[in-house]
Amino acid sequence: MPQTMSLERYAELTARMTCGEKRSDVLESAHIDLETWEASQQYWLGKMAAEAGRERYSLAQRYGVLFKTAQARLLGTPMKLARWPARAKQVVVQAIPAAPAATPQSVPPAPLPLPSAPSIVPAQAPASLPAPSLAGYTARLTLEQLAAMRAEIAVAAEAEQPGVMQRFGLDPTTWEQEEAHWQRRLAADQDLFKRYLRQFQYCRSLLQRV
Repeated sequence: MPQTMSLERYAELTARMTCGEKRSDVLESAHIDLETWEASQQYWLGKMAAEAGRERYSLAQRYGVLFKTAQARLLGTPMKLARWPARAKQVVVQAIPAAPAATPQSVPPAPLPLPSAPSIVPAQAPASLPAPSLAGYTARLTLEQLAAMRAEIAVAAEAEQPGVMQRFGLDPTTWEQEEAHWQRRLAADQDLFKRYLRQFQYCRSLLQRV
């Protein structure tokens, strides 16, 4: 099983990718193979998702600080770290609200269902979350599909992972484009990132029960 890199290293490499460097170039210059990168990605996203499932976001906030610091350094812009403690508090306050406590008249809504394989890639994203575009690229997956696919990859054997991508309408090349797109989107929107973490945790928990 490959070693996983530190959260600091993972945040730094992710920042390089979101600043426009190709994943293959970033990994080659860092002397890291794709297997180690994917294992690290699954590990840290899984840890953050597990926290999100308990309505905790301290690890996600720490990652956010590390990512923003690395991104600011790469872009040559000053990073005002003094603002982050206040921002972290604001993020907690603005986190996706928990469902109200169940009463005889109130039942919490069920989590979003895991999409089934035959209908996993609709012709277009649902109106509730339009497929966003960035630098001319239009996302192929919705946020829920992204979470479902990554959850399947996280629990699948290595030999089965290409088949998971294929069922979601992706190959290694288009997945790299999709991944870079969503990394930028999630890094720019804390609420969206938390929504993704919660959905990823939910999908993975369903798959692990099978």
